[in-house]
Amino acid sequence: MIGAGVAVTLTYLAADILIPDPYLLMAYGVLGFFAIYLQLLLTARMLSVSGLGDYQFNPGTPTNGRFASAFLLSLLTLVAIFAGLLLLVIPGLVLLARWGVCFPVLLAERATVGESLGRSWRMTGGHWEVATLVMIVILILSVPAWVSQYLLYPEYGMPTLPVAVLTNALFSLAWVLTWLFSAAFYVWIRQAEAKQDDLAIDRSLIA
Repeated sequence: MIGAGVAVTLTYLAADILIPDPYLLMAYGVLGFFAIYLQLLLTARMLSVSGLGDYQFNPGTPTNGRFASAFLLSLLTLVAIFAGLLLLVIPGLVLLARWGVCFPVLLAERATVGESLGRSWRMTGGHWEVATLVMIVILILSVPAWVSQYLLYPEYGMPTLPVAVLTNALFSLAWVLTWLFSAAFYVWIRQAEAKQDDLAIDRSLIA
């Protein structure tokens, strides 16, 4: 986790300091590919130690060949959630909560993009209280980074090195913790589903 946070911080920090404003947005887009790879890698590590019987971590291909699908999934969820937040706020928050485990689904269950979104929607629907809590935690984690950028970044030109380090570190921490919360939430739901299945089997045997 620390390694992923440092890697994200350093790459975005280098972009902030070294790349002029006209090209910064393009640089952020390129770095987004790197962030998606790190998210896949960190999620894979979480799944590998979770005890889920149907997931096998392969060090040679840690992302299970899912990078292209992960990129498309990230793009679709980002656009949809952002549009929901712009329109009426509530739809964006609902999507954020209900699609909270789509990334682990994509990786662990080798689902398509559409299947990942649908499966995440169904999984979180049965645990909407926890999904809401996870969404609130994610939003709280993001607040310090956005406040730092709003208050400390200059309107034009490069930020000072301390400001750039602080803001990028806060954003990186929020992202990495969000990835971890998503993977942990997925594992928790899967374990809850397994217990329900076991109970159903026990009841059928008793009957």
